[in-house]
Parts: sequence; structure tokens; C-alpha cells
Amino acid sequence: MPTLTKPLEAIYQPIQPDLTRVEQALLSELQSVDGFVGEVTRYVAQMLGKRLRPALGLFSAQAVSPKPVDRRVILMAASVELIHTATLVHDDVIDDATLRRGKATVNARWGNTLSVLAGDYLYSQAFCILSRIGSPEVLNLMSKTSQRVCVGEVTQVRHQYDADMSEETYLTIIREKTASLMSAATQAGAELSGGSPSVAQALADFGQAFGTAFQIVDDTHDLVGEEDRLGKSLGTDLEHGKITLPLIVLRDSAAASERSLVREMLLHHGNGASAQTLKTLAISHGVADVCIDKAGILIEEAKESLNVLPPSAARQGLSDLADYVLAF
Repeated sequence: MPTLTKPLEAIYQPIQPDLTRVEQALLSELQSVDGFVGEVTRYVAQMLGKRLRPALGLFSAQAVSPKPVDRRVILMAASVELIHTATLVHDDVIDDATLRRGKATVNARWGNTLSVLAGDYLYSQAFCILSRIGSPEVLNLMSKTSQRVCVGEVTQVRHQYDADMSEETYLTIIREKTASLMSAATQAGAELSGGSPSVAQALADFGQAFGTAFQIVDDTHDLVGEEDRLGKSLGTDLEHGKITLPLIVLRDSAAASERSLVREMLLHHGNGASAQTLKTLAISHGVADVCIDKAGILIEEAKESLNVLPPSAARQGLSDLADYVLAF
């Protein structure tokens, strides 16, 4: 796989002051709640990740307009991160996960019922923020995007342990579940900074291709990556019956005798032995190269969408983020 040549911190440098403003807005929202809900949201604040979605929104806003990013864009970026965090809290319940970025998940600490309610609260909190922006268009965009995320999750659950699931169904799932929110962040950043409909659509297209490639790479790591290098637990997709692109590629490229073994492992609950067997088979069949090549095509499509923008540090930041996807 490609080697990362530019760290995320360096990519974020042009937007770091605004990213700090997003962080402050998030902390204000998550730490100002009283009672038990406040205890949970403050705990969630410690588990926030790479801030890719806020960064996409901020870069898009700066790429459209050289003016300082206004408060509406900051609030939009914070709300997108809250929506994403709410989906993670719910995902951990669905997957019965116990760790998230090195900390006990909300469901591991407080149980599934309270975790579902905590996720619901984060969703509502995000839309309270969006209502303060004063843009019906952005509010409508984020509402429809949240619906798309839910549809993607439902579709994925319905296809658990589906050994015959097609690549197209997989792509539909990740476009809805992952890419749609990244696309909404880039589109909203453009719209709130005065971008024309054509420019906003081009940035939405960027986010869609970017997010799809991001999930393909992440799923590939889950099957064939190294935990020590990535710093997270792997093999969880197979364990929870999630049929991903590397598994589909392996199934379709394996010899007949191997294909029956692969299908058998996909049809049943994954365990450590089956995960290792599939990883070994995937490596021997060059599955990672096939998947990264597919992600690379999407990244090139994403970068082509940026041609509607004039050269700027923000446009370069979006391009650098696209390259980062293939190396993270």
C-alpha cells in the first residue's frame, strides 16, 4: 500500500485556526450539558477522531471564498462531526463493540439502552446547531443525509453474512453510510461560502468519491492490515458478518476449491482462525492491490472535481486529503 508522505497535521495547517474553532464549539456543546446526559456526552468528547468531516467542510468553504470562514461554517462543521459521532455510538451497539479509539465504548460502560439514547441525543444536538445557522438549504441537506446514513446501515444489516452479496450492493451501502456525510460536508461548506450551484455540486461529487474510496481502504485494512501499524483492532468486519469489497474480491478471484471455503466462512460467524485464513488467502491473491486500485480510481475522480476551483491552499488541502486516503 502507498506510504504516507504528508501527515494529517501538515495537511490541516491552512485550516488549523478554524479547526480549533470547531473543536471549541464541539467541546462547548458536549461539556455544557447537565446531569447524566452531560456525563455521557463529556465522555464521548474524549473519543472524537481525525476530524476528517469538519476538515472537508472547512477546506471547501475556503476553496470557494478567500474571506475568513464565518460562524455558520464552523457550526456546520461541528454538527457534521456530531452526526458522525452519533452514528458511531449506534454502530457500537449494533456491533456489540467494547473499544473505540482505545477507550471503552458507551455501550460497554453504560449498556445498550442508554447508548442508543445517547446517540439519539447527539443527533438532536447536531440539528439544534444546524437550526441556528439560518440556512434551510443546509438543514434540508443534512436531514436527507442523515436519512441516507440510516438507509445504508439498514441495508448493511440486512446483508449480514450474505456470501453472495454483489460489489454493487457493497458500493451502495458505503456510498450511503459513509460517503454521503462527507459529501454533505463539502457541499454545505461551498454553499455557506457563496459557491454557485455548479461549484457546490462539484464539491459534493468530490466528497462522495472521497468517502467511497476512504471506506474501501478502511475495509481493506480491516482484512489484511497490521494492527500495530494502524493502532486499532482489525478483523471486526468478518466477525460481525459485514461483507466488504476485499472479501468480495477474494470470493470472486479464488479457485473453486478455495471459493467454497471462503463462502463457508462468510456464511458463519467469523473467528480468529477464519479471519487469519481469509487474510492469508487475500494476501496470496493480491486482494489489497485490487481494492486500492479501485479506491485510486475514485480518488482521481474526486481530484478531477476540484478543477472547477481556482488554485489555492484550500484546494491543495482537499487534494492532499484525497492522497491521504490511499496512505492512511
